[in-house]
Amino acid sequence: MSDRGVVFLWGIPVVVLTVGAILLAPAWPVPGAWDTNRFRLGASCAAAIGVWLVAAVLLVSTHRLFSSADAPGPALSEPTPALRLKLAFLQNTLEQVVLAAIAYLAFAATAPTRELSLLPIDVILFWIGRACFLLGQANGMRGRAFGFALTFAPTLALYLLLLSTLL
Repeated sequence: MSDRGVVFLWGIPVVVLTVGAILLAPAWPVPGAWDTNRFRLGASCAAAIGVWLVAAVLLVSTHRLFSSADAPGPALSEPTPALRLKLAFLQNTLEQVVLAAIAYLAFAATAPTRELSLLPIDVILFWIGRACFLLGQANGMRGRAFGFALTFAPTLALYLLLLSTLL
């Protein structure tokens, strides 16, 4: 099977999980504090995924600290393959965190109360997705596909829900 076929197959369960979360979210109880302090909910969720960005920066900096080949830094030497993997993880994590954090804050501010439980669900999916991405990254597209999809699909779903409220 081609790499694209694998990505497509991994996308199916991720879409099912995301749609399931959207459909089930209104049935989950929403603590009263979430509705009265929506910014706190959105900011807490954004901070929870920001931990992955901190971890990615630490992964790169720790590698540089203990690798004589990578210690001089990118201005003075080409990164080793091991560092390139970590830098790619850092870059992708930065992109995912920024997209998700903006979505979390906007969704917390505008979503109907019954849908606020989507935010902590998305955080859980984000964490699982980042872990899977990191663990599979050395195996190329096939290894990253599930983790990427599990990180990105719930964020994309929030943006689509946000757009639907604007129309």
